[in-house]
Amino acid sequence: MLKQRNILFTIIGLLVFLSVGSVTAAEFITGEETWTLTPSQTVDDDLYIEAGEIIIEGTVNGDIVAIGEYLRIQGEVNGDILFLGGGLRLDGTVNGDIRAAALSVDIRGTVSDDLTVAGFGIVGLDDPVPIGNNRALIVGTRINEGMVGDDVYALSGLIHMNNGTIGGDVMGQVAGLDMTNSQIEGSVDLSVLQIAVDDLSRVLGTDGFRYRSAIPAEVSTLTEKIEYVAIEQPPTDWIAVLRTIVGRVAGLAIVGWVILRFRPNLLVEPVAAINARSIWATWLGLTIVGSAFFAAFGLAILVSFFWGGLAAITFAGSILFGMGTMWILSPLVTGFWLGQRFSIQPFQGLLFGCIFIVIMQMIPLFGFGISLFSFVIAVGGMALAPRIEDLPSQV
Repeated sequence: MLKQRNILFTIIGLLVFLSVGSVTAAEFITGEETWTLTPSQTVDDDLYIEAGEIIIEGTVNGDIVAIGEYLRIQGEVNGDILFLGGGLRLDGTVNGDIRAAALSVDIRGTVSDDLTVAGFGIVGLDDPVPIGNNRALIVGTRINEGMVGDDVYALSGLIHMNNGTIGGDVMGQVAGLDMTNSQIEGSVDLSVLQIAVDDLSRVLGTDGFRYRSAIPAEVSTLTEKIEYVAIEQPPTDWIAVLRTIVGRVAGLAIVGWVILRFRPNLLVEPVAAINARSIWATWLGLTIVGSAFFAAFGLAILVSFFWGGLAAITFAGSILFGMGTMWILSPLVTGFWLGQRFSIQPFQGLLFGCIFIVIMQMIPLFGFGISLFSFVIAVGGMALAPRIEDLPSQV
């Protein structure tokens, strides 16, 4: 298991190396439950860390690439941070960029340059999500009395600002934007479902506040220049929707029946792995999905040097084709996982679960999040299954 982790982590490190430039030195830490850099310690290299909980209290004179349940920065990082995991909290200073794919990003310190976040979040969902070490995370991106020196790029999830400052622009697509006594010194350009601001918050950029939403929001106190772009939902063709649902469910049911009839372990083992370690399966799935896209293009560049452009395109295409196929068929794993709660008969449970997921996927905007979650956890379950002993071997 440790060897597999090291291989995976080395691949990720290589991809980051290719994408961000040369690395003169590095330290690799893997397999730790908790890893701490104490206040008296200084690291003059780049850090590549895979651990359950990562605490940085000292100084890092380089970049940090981290995978784990929780990353907390209380010291100083004189470089960039790339994080994939459950939650990131910054109480100290990062003199560079932060790029994070996580359930929770909490900025209470200072980010000198850009903040790029990708995550999940639904407006109105404020219940903490439990992770390891009796810790719970509030889903979304929060700037709590913290500061981002430059731009913020956000995909999905929520952005909450409370006495926070952003020195540049805010761009992306989010479920919600909430500002309390906060300031954005640049401009805003967002696709957003819901906006809540108070009278003390301001947007100071010359381009003002531009947003796309189905419903206009009261944001007149933010800036004098406001541009609202209405997202108009086309009339729903219910016959087409029903036809799509029936077609998808029928296709999944046929493939699922064949698998349960001839190779049931293809579904049983990933589902058992998800039941055993659902949080870890989600993070592992995010790691694989994220690194696969880098691999498709980064490694294709290397292939092109030896075998030419056609081989590189074929190589990248095969990876993307495999990921696309898994995207389409992932409801088989998640449907089987959910279906256990509806029926003890395997095929009936699979069918009920697939119907539920397919219907959820048809909901505008929300459906993409369901598809992404299904894809990520299915990939994570399949990758995690060989690592867990005593999984059931048959239905």
